Amino acid sequence: MGRAASTSIQIAFEKHPEIILDAGSSLHHKLLSNSIKNISDSNTEINIDSGAKKIKCIAYSCENIGFPVPILTEFDFKPLKNFNAEKYHENAVILLKEIIPEAEILIIERDKDESFYRSQYDFAVKTGCTISYKDYKNFFLINKEFLDVQKIKSYYEKFFKVHILKFDQLKNNPEEFKIQLSKILNVNTEELNLNKENSSYLENEIYYHLILNKILFFLFKNLKIFGEKFYRKILRYKRFKKIFRLLKYIPSPKIYS
Repeated sequence: MGRAASTSIQIAFEKHPEIILDAGSSLHHKLLSNSIKNISDSNTEINIDSGAKKIKCIAYSCENIGFPVPILTEFDFKPLKNFNAEKYHENAVILLKEIIPEAEILIIERDKDESFYRSQYDFAVKTGCTISYKDYKNFFLINKEFLDVQKIKSYYEKFFKVHILKFDQLKNNPEEFKIQLSKILNVNTEELNLNKENSSYLENEIYYHLILNKILFFLFKNLKIFGEKFYRKILRYKRFKKIFRLLKYIPSPKIYS
């Protein structure tokens, strides 16, 4: 599920020689890199059969299966009416059975404490959210089924093997987490390197991002200065620019209290 070390795990999968993440270019890269004895020698031995045998796991990462995007509209982050979570998961099962019938599902469960809601909200603001933290959190407190891991598991376990690992174990006992994850994937533990990838934003940074989001949204929605594609690009551009980290030096009102 989102905000439960998903980026760290995805990067660890990409770097592990026995794992292909999301097929595509990863399949091409791993198959070749595992087959070539010495990448710096143009006359090196290449054994494609040997390279293929080293691949033990193909992993597909989809944070939104457990945290479906359609519950909030993309631009103003208002809850969509008449969204049927049960029907959503039923259709996800149908597609998975059709595409990957032998799939196993891994869920990283994070406790729904204050740090979880803040992390979710921070990520939402960095990608365009315009509502307050209180309204954002209250939506999930009222609609608990969206974040109920056991409920989500129940949709899939009738058809697939479902594994659940705890986010807290990754934080408090990363070596044991690696051992359990390696067993599920059937890959070498030593080459599974889990590092923290996403840094947290300070409260005043999030506050000024929120203000900017509201200005951009007003220009897009009310004045129609931006087209939809350009608006999306502005949000993505804003999110990754390091200059916005300078906002931490400017005081701001509290948004989490």
